[in-house]
Amino acid sequence: MKKIVLFVFIFLSFLGFSQDVNYKSLDELREKIKRAPAELELLDSINHTTPVYYFLEGYRQKCLGKYDNAKKSFVKATQLCKRKHLFLSLIYHELSIVYHYQCLRDSAISCAKKTVEIESFNDTIFKTGYALANIAVFFKSEQEIDSALRYSNLSINIFEKTGDSLGIAKIENNLGNLYKEIDNEHAISHFKKAYRIYERLGKHSHRAYVEHNLGLLYLNSNKYELALEFLRSANEYTPGDRYFHAINDGNIGLIYLRLKNYTEAEKYLKRAIKMNEEDNYSKVHAFLNLGELYILLQKYKKAEEYLKKSLKISQNIGYKDIQKSVYESLSYLYAITKNPEDFKIAFQKYESSIDSFFVNKYREKLAEYDQKLEVEKTKKELVLSQKNKLIKEQEILKQKAKIKTKDTLLILEVIISILLMLLLVSVSIISKKRKALARAMQQQKENLIVQNEKLEEAVRERTEELEKATEKAKESDLLKSTFLANLSHQIRTPLNSIMGFSDLLSDNNFSGDNIAQYSSIIRNNGFTLLNIITDLIDVSKIESNMFDINLSPTKCEDIIESVKAENFDKAKFFGKEESVELKWNFSDVSCEFSSDLSRMVLVFDKLINNAFQYTESGFVEVGSIVDKNTITFYIQDTGIGIDKEFINQVFDNFRKIDKQNTINKGLGVGLFVSKYIIENMGSSLEIESEKEKGTKLWFTFKLR
Repeated sequence: MKKIVLFVFIFLSFLGFSQDVNYKSLDELREKIKRAPAELELLDSINHTTPVYYFLEGYRQKCLGKYDNAKKSFVKATQLCKRKHLFLSLIYHELSIVYHYQCLRDSAISCAKKTVEIESFNDTIFKTGYALANIAVFFKSEQEIDSALRYSNLSINIFEKTGDSLGIAKIENNLGNLYKEIDNEHAISHFKKAYRIYERLGKHSHRAYVEHNLGLLYLNSNKYELALEFLRSANEYTPGDRYFHAINDGNIGLIYLRLKNYTEAEKYLKRAIKMNEEDNYSKVHAFLNLGELYILLQKYKKAEEYLKKSLKISQNIGYKDIQKSVYESLSYLYAITKNPEDFKIAFQKYESSIDSFFVNKYREKLAEYDQKLEVEKTKKELVLSQKNKLIKEQEILKQKAKIKTKDTLLILEVIISILLMLLLVSVSIISKKRKALARAMQQQKENLIVQNEKLEEAVRERTEELEKATEKAKESDLLKSTFLANLSHQIRTPLNSIMGFSDLLSDNNFSGDNIAQYSSIIRNNGFTLLNIITDLIDVSKIESNMFDINLSPTKCEDIIESVKAENFDKAKFFGKEESVELKWNFSDVSCEFSSDLSRMVLVFDKLINNAFQYTESGFVEVGSIVDKNTITFYIQDTGIGIDKEFINQVFDNFRKIDKQNTINKGLGVGLFVSKYIIENMGSSLEIESEKEKGTKLWFTFKLR
């Protein structure tokens, strides 16, 4: 609370309020409230005749739950403040909250409207949104739902205009309260929106109010265990809010009463009364529930005492619904204690309260019904026009879908033709390499036979060389065979999807949504095939020394922006948005070095793809570190990692380290191509990895 008061003090000083420094002690005030020494130090320095002093004193009394004292201080502050001054709107805002706590609805609404009026006069909306939101709460407490919704809409428009997330969360919480007596699902939806905003903003005390409301919703739905869980959690996050704890403990007591745990019910209800003795709202409910509890425990004198206390408060504040419940309980009490005279009086008042209560509600409903007739008529006309418009839009969508289907089929024909050509070229290249390798092996064998006659030592050396060459040839042969199997799988998988869904698209019985979905699947598999083709072309260019790298001065910011743009939805592409998080951790430093921007983006794309491919849970982090005259880029993941025995083989062409012999996405050329690009730009691609913990790759450039 000290931070809030200091903020108000600084804000008021900014508005131009002059404060006369007064170092006289406030001994009486210190004795009266010893729990707020920090605020008293601030009050010592303010002239006691200014509205600022009475405002801060009223705010402090409100936080302590002393609402009568708070009201007196706020009223005094309004009398001392200049008419239409902006500070006056802040005073009326706090005063309206105090009136609400005391169940004085009309006074609360009047003060809130004054806040709106004064801020409108001063052409500002400092507290207008919150004042309108409070008015909505006041109307909801009297079951005036239409008025509550109207003021909620006005306030949320202001919060959205000013970008006030805290205000939007408050309205979502209020809407949850409005709907919880009508539609539990809508109420829970609004409460969860408010909960998520408060949690994101770190407002734990505000989040506690949402948990309190969820507890009440489950209490009214007879889900007592859930209700207790939320109410207790709410208490944990609001340790100093006596008003809130009083209401919360009263509701927990009511739950135990319904669960027939009378000991716990009595404990919590009494604690609710003791927690905040000035809070009429919590006391009137707690007294009523205690009275009903003592009737069940056959403690009839105590029951009558607490029921009469509840009746007295409800009559003072005009709480008719509680009066009806009290007369009902008193009638039952006098009936079982055989007190006919008191029973007759209580029962007559109960009957009259039912009549007046429901007659008033019935009249209100009649007035609402007359208004709704006109609204319904307008709605029907609007719905009819919207249906006609929707039919026309659907016809247009169907025509567009047919055109898209034709275009997609044409693209597929082109892609399949290119793939077949590339497949033939790849097989031809691999066949030539295998024949050349076989000829080389035969020549080596013949040389060894000739050398065998000259020197035994030379024969032994040549034999060792031959064994190594043979082993390498076998490994190369196995690698090529694995590559062909992998290539066949990588091409057939998306190709089967493309052909299958293309056949489905030729059937005209599907809706526009299905056509769009199938077209999306075909397009995604087409991109997969395109990536495979690109990898094959890149490897071919590298082996034929035709892979161009154009070095030029490149800004770090350009590389970072391009990498983020190309990879922002990478987790979704791999279907891992729920299990793997993509983290960006680039240094926020302007720099420049010599590189090829497009090739740099290609390297990041391949390394990030590789990280997601072998990471099932955790994160993939991409970032940079600037150190004096160098910048180091890195890609780190929490994937399966690599055994130390295979760490030197990961950069080999077509190499995929996988002991289970499973076929993963890709051809195994990503690290090979990346290493080639990095080395040709004057750096080196480094790696460190640990099995089952993850892998980190990095490369460093000198800054210009």
